[in-house]
Amino acid sequence: MTIVGAEAELAALDEAVVCLGRGGAPLVEIAGARGAGRSTLLRHVMRSARRAGAVVLSAFSNSDSLTDEFSVVLQLMQLVDGPTGGSAATSTLLGLARTTPVLVAVDDADRFHHSSREWLAELGGRADGGLMIVTVTDGVHPVLDGARLLVPRPLTIDHVTELVGAPVECEFAEALVLATGGLPAVVREVLDRCAAEELAPVASTAAMIADLAAEVVGDRVARIVGELPAEVAALVRAIAACGPGFGFSLTCTLAGLREFSPARALDVLVGAGLVTAGARPELAAGVPAARVVQGMPATARQDLYARAARLGHRGAVDEIEVARILAGTPPLGDPWVVPLLRTSARREIARGQSCQAVRHLERALREPLDPVTRAELVLRLALAESVRAPEIGDRRLSRMLLETQPPECAEVRRAAADQLFARGDGVLIRHTFGAVAESATEWDSVTSLYWINGDAPVEAPEYGALEAPVLAAAPDDTGSAGVAAWVCAARGEDAQLVRSLARTALADPSAMLMCRLTAASALWLTDDVADAVAGIEGVLGESRRRGLIAVTGRALMLRAVARTQEGRFDDAEADLERAVAELPRWHRDVRLLLDAVQVRLMVARGEIDRAEEALSGIPELGLGHFRVALDFARATVAVARGDAEQAIGHLDRCAIRLRARDAENPALVPWRSLAAGAWRALGDPGRAAALAAEELELARRWTAPSAVARAHLSCAATGQAEYHLREAVRLLDGSPHRLLRAEALLGLAEVVGAAAGAPLVREAGMLAVACRAMPLVTRARGLGWAPDGR
Repeated sequence: MTIVGAEAELAALDEAVVCLGRGGAPLVEIAGARGAGRSTLLRHVMRSARRAGAVVLSAFSNSDSLTDEFSVVLQLMQLVDGPTGGSAATSTLLGLARTTPVLVAVDDADRFHHSSREWLAELGGRADGGLMIVTVTDGVHPVLDGARLLVPRPLTIDHVTELVGAPVECEFAEALVLATGGLPAVVREVLDRCAAEELAPVASTAAMIADLAAEVVGDRVARIVGELPAEVAALVRAIAACGPGFGFSLTCTLAGLREFSPARALDVLVGAGLVTAGARPELAAGVPAARVVQGMPATARQDLYARAARLGHRGAVDEIEVARILAGTPPLGDPWVVPLLRTSARREIARGQSCQAVRHLERALREPLDPVTRAELVLRLALAESVRAPEIGDRRLSRMLLETQPPECAEVRRAAADQLFARGDGVLIRHTFGAVAESATEWDSVTSLYWINGDAPVEAPEYGALEAPVLAAAPDDTGSAGVAAWVCAARGEDAQLVRSLARTALADPSAMLMCRLTAASALWLTDDVADAVAGIEGVLGESRRRGLIAVTGRALMLRAVARTQEGRFDDAEADLERAVAELPRWHRDVRLLLDAVQVRLMVARGEIDRAEEALSGIPELGLGHFRVALDFARATVAVARGDAEQAIGHLDRCAIRLRARDAENPALVPWRSLAAGAWRALGDPGRAAALAAEELELARRWTAPSAVARAHLSCAATGQAEYHLREAVRLLDGSPHRLLRAEALLGLAEVVGAAAGAPLVREAGMLAVACRAMPLVTRARGLGWAPDGR
């Protein structure tokens, strides 16, 4: 075998053989990790010594070497038929070395019994010029005092080319050295496998090298473990199962050491390159735990992990460590297992490790469980999945809701329905909510949400794709009452009924959270701001307590809308950032709503360029109110840019979708006001006046002051400006809609003249500054206002 990359070591060994022939042989120790080429160098020096006429005596460690006190003596003396006693063997070898050069070569000397290692050290101390001793060790546990140390170096890219003996592309060589650490034995074996699989040393095969190297290393680990004494193998398997979190003493208890002391067994494992040294040993880098335990029968392996888990639980080992071990056990049925796994999953989620949380919860579901606990675990699992793979989590929730479960699972099922609805996969929601068993306790609330999902509102109930009962105008179910409040509010009918229904839903803590959030939305439209915000905050707190991240995100979005209209821009932006953090992968329809709210916030701040940039990356997709919200946001940007024609296009789409849903309330989406301004810009005052008048009529029917005030602002441009503007200012007195009031004040100031308008401009400017609404600040400055009050 050609030896590459060890020219200096080969030269040193050849020089030592020459010295042996002259009667001045040194002691040599070849140290390094397994696979570094130590044994290859040892075989080289043995061949060189034979060619030089020396007597070569060799010994190699095996499974008995660690327990047989004088294994090395027995092996060496068999070659010369000498005595096997320690002192007698020493005398025999020293006597032989006086008559002829002698090389004693010992491979893996550190893996012999300590008596053998002490005998070798004594022999080295008494050796004269005719006796040369070369040992192979791990470098951690030297055997010969004063020996010359040779440490083989890892192979380089150039060495790989030399080994292959043919042109090698650089990418291939780099991948091979990186994957193998340059260990010659591993490099050679990987190259052999490449040859067997006819993989050329080119860049295109470099991606496969890491997997091949992992296989080779795994096979080497399995072989090494198989060669260990039973107790030492038990210790490395215990370390593989437990990891460093158990502490070495507890791990040794699991291994059941008897003949070996913990220190000696650890020395062997460190020398074998399987584990690290130190107070908390763990598997060495690159040593796969699965291959360490692979040689065990399946039942023995499961028993090892079960004993480790129970020992860890009794020994107060960190719960996450015990949970990791439980992944390798069969169902235990112990009462502590499921609580520990749930706690571990919660901790993993808190530190951003949702994949680990999923594994813990999947393992918990393998235990014997009562129906409620099983339902709770399924919900937690779906919530954990929703962070990285929300579609999987959604389907899991859907399957649970379509199952028949006992009444005591009702609370969990409501939470599952909340999470599924909040994330926004409209198609899956309709197929699920329209097919939930009528016997389910959450049936009324779930089927009511069906009718505000996606395009369901445009269906005639009798022609619905799935069977779902028609939503009553005033349902008895409190959750359904919240949905009915929203439907009634969207139509712009009977604000008093809306208030009554919404408050009924919000007053029931057992009502579905999304029904309560829908009720809070309805109250916002009636200008019952305090009650609406309290409802949002209540849902937000409850959803956080339950860990319903999609519901939390939707509540944050709604609060951001409210805060934007109140002029609390920084708070609104913080809510939107939290909504994204809660659930990075929203369904695309809900993502449209999130984008729309963000764009509306940018426009209110006067950040038109930023708003345009945000819109440029949003696809023209989506259903229901989500798409309406995005179209309206696009229209606001077009108006701010002065592109009235484009604005009309977006607003026409809003109108079509809203009218199809019988959603005529201008408080929901004031598209008519925006369209009226766009038509005026396009030179069609008649159409503008008609839209403004229609909005005022609908707003008066609805009665909410902010909606009526906004309609008056639109009408002011079509005639009787002072009347309409004074009405808007009056209606918005004390209103939380601070931006709208500032706009009304500035409009009135422009009409009544400088003297009468000065206090109006001053109030509007102060509101604009407080809200950081730069377009309104600029407008106030244009009317003579200065921030210093002049």
